[in-house]
Amino acid sequence: MSHETIYRSLYVLASSVLKKELVKHLRSQRQMRRSRYAKKKSDKRGQIKDAVPIS
Repeated sequence: MSHETIYRSLYVLASSVLKKELVKHLRSQRQMRRSRYAKKKSDKRGQIKDAVPIS
């Protein structure tokens, strides 16, 4: 059984009580699955608001 199958079943099929118990044992301990690239697009920390470019 692949790791993807295990994670998919936890994120999609598990009931809320069982899911909370099983999520504790996952390496990432995330409740929701998200794309690897989703954070890069929406992460605004470290950026200056209304910055004027130098060049």
